Amino acid sequence: MNSQMDKNDMILVSVDPKTHDVAMISIPRRMPPYQTLGDLTLTFAGIGVYRQDLLHGQQAGKYSIVPILRAAFRSGRVSGEHFHGHWSDVGTPQRLAYVNEILGG
Repeated sequence: MNSQMDKNDMILVSVDPKTHDVAMISIPRRMPPYQTLGDLTLTFAGIGVYRQDLLHGQQAGKYSIVPILRAAFRSGRVSGEHFHGHWSDVGTPQRLAYVNEILGG
């Protein structure tokens, strides 16, 4: 990933739309490295590596990263990894309990 960060402001992990429980933000098909995926639109998994200066000026605390992501897309300095395995959004205790139940935990 280091060589990708030399050229980009962020690297995002994306998943297939069928493998996620909650859609967060769609990754445009025209964004590298997804240009060869045809009509497939990927979903941002909420996992990423971000250049520190992208968050400069943000107040401490909770805020939406979506406007920052969209600005980075417009700049063309975004790269990504396509995760092909099963992924589930476990952002709440209920979702985590559900996944633990599915996995037999």
